[in-house]
Amino acid sequence: MFLRYIFVLSLIILASNFTPLHSETEPNNTPAQANPINVNGSDSGTLSDVNDNVDWRKVTLPSDGKLVVATLAVAGLEIDNYIYDQDGVSMLASYAYGGSHDWDTSYFFNMLAGTYYIRTYAYSGAGAYTITNHFYPANYQNDPENNDSALVASSLSLNGSATGHLGFYSMEYTDTQDWWKVTVPSDGKLVIATLSDPTIEIDNYIYDQDGNSMLAQYAYGGSHTWDTAYFVNLIPGTYYIKSYCYSGYGGYTITNHFVPANLQNDSEPNDSASIAIPLALNGNSTGHLGFYSMGKTDTEDWRKITVPSDGELVVATFSDSTIELDNYIYDQDKKTMIASYEYAGSHQWDTTYFPNLTPGTYYIRTLDYGGYGAYTISNNFIPAQYENDPEPNDSIPIAKSIQLNTVRSGHLHYYNQGKYDDNDCFSFTVNSVWDTLFIRTDSSPTLELDFNLYNSAGNQIAHSGMNGTTELLVYVNLQPGTYYVNAYCYSGYGSYLLIVTNTRPSGPLVGVKSETAKLIPSEFELKQNYPNPFNPTTKIQYSIAARGIVSLKVFDVLGREAAVLVNEMKDAGYYEVNFNGSKLAFGLYIYILKVGDFSASRKMMMVK
Repeated sequence: MFLRYIFVLSLIILASNFTPLHSETEPNNTPAQANPINVNGSDSGTLSDVNDNVDWRKVTLPSDGKLVVATLAVAGLEIDNYIYDQDGVSMLASYAYGGSHDWDTSYFFNMLAGTYYIRTYAYSGAGAYTITNHFYPANYQNDPENNDSALVASSLSLNGSATGHLGFYSMEYTDTQDWWKVTVPSDGKLVIATLSDPTIEIDNYIYDQDGNSMLAQYAYGGSHTWDTAYFVNLIPGTYYIKSYCYSGYGGYTITNHFVPANLQNDSEPNDSASIAIPLALNGNSTGHLGFYSMGKTDTEDWRKITVPSDGELVVATFSDSTIELDNYIYDQDKKTMIASYEYAGSHQWDTTYFPNLTPGTYYIRTLDYGGYGAYTISNNFIPAQYENDPEPNDSIPIAKSIQLNTVRSGHLHYYNQGKYDDNDCFSFTVNSVWDTLFIRTDSSPTLELDFNLYNSAGNQIAHSGMNGTTELLVYVNLQPGTYYVNAYCYSGYGSYLLIVTNTRPSGPLVGVKSETAKLIPSEFELKQNYPNPFNPTTKIQYSIAARGIVSLKVFDVLGREAAVLVNEMKDAGYYEVNFNGSKLAFGLYIYILKVGDFSASRKMMMVK
């Protein structure tokens, strides 16, 4: 009470520093007759409890703030002060004794800008008095009013700030909420924070683009003077922020911080196979999943890729730690799933592959299994080792003619629209008696084939069904005529080489001098390993166009040698190496092929 007395007394003493005192103008006995008084100004007057017992004044506040009114009267006069709203009828504050009956104060802390009325009443006695007022404006500049709903929200610049007031009152209205809007330019996270006066506690809410659906509410920041709200996975658009006065009154600063998602987004919409976006063969692209607005979360992206020949398609994604993805490969009909996700040892990695596709356009569905974030999707196409045979040749009536003593190539068990090519038929003609017929096939490691020999009448006369990737049929005393070879898939898939000759093949068909030019590479080449990423094994294919010393080594990113895969003389041909990286640490590696002056390198990723 003593401190309050000193405070108010100081106001009265300081009144002498304001505009010079002047006397009231009578009559001023009603609000309509109220005398104006300057903000932070003073006035004088006389009152008597017998006849003139009330004086009215009015003061115009330029902004939100606190108004204090004090009177100092002569001995024998006791005064009470009252503050009234802008209608001059509704009382906002009544007298508060200052410790002596000759002075009195009245105050209201949270007034909106406007004109208010002061009633000075003679409780007892008569005489002269001095009245002063002091106005304390609220901290910070006020927000643009009216902004009490999403429809009239004030704009808030991205990564910017603004100031405002809440909890101020007039005419039975308290300004309890301010609305802001901010436009998010891309997928990302939006954080809202307010720092306020200690006299007010604010809660913040984020609303969707309709201004009605609440996305996030306040998260206390450890003190009632600041509050945060955030939403981590918004799509582009304009969102609304409600700053709500939970209690008290005062000024505040509001800020927003936008954190864009990593990587560039994919072209939307691409949420179904019918609107899939192209993915370049052996290329990559980026995208986002799990971002939200207006009741919808973007949970899947579709891409399409055209495979030019028989081979293996591998699809891999690497994503933010905040999201887990699954990948699926769909057939050319856009409906039939032919391969599903296969975890690569970390929820940030996912791979799926189909090893024996035929040419065509296939579809890739990337599905948000949980969370949100950005990702990179890549594909690696590994064509079959040898050229395909002329299709269709699945039966004797449509068998394709082959040259004697010449290596031919073909494919078996490659997939096309729900069917597999499991039979290849070839015809050949012998014009003279052969002492011995040799039919040999060498197939890729993934394929085991068998074959039958038929005479011109279509009757089977021999069969070869050896285990492994090499088949050899020996038939003696072959008479002149036309014969048929039916090569069929016993298990697996892949490509093969076949020769019909009367000279026993001395080794693998890739070394037969009479083979077609396709089987002797026209250039040196190092292919991308498969699978990639891998754990712990992968395959590396390469081709050399001329005999030479071949070096194939693996190095880490610091250039240190990690493994030697090949270091020997090799004939021209196609080769495949199986590499076991179980002793390697997780990370990126480089494998380098050197043959004479030729050198090539590729990257591969080991995951655990």
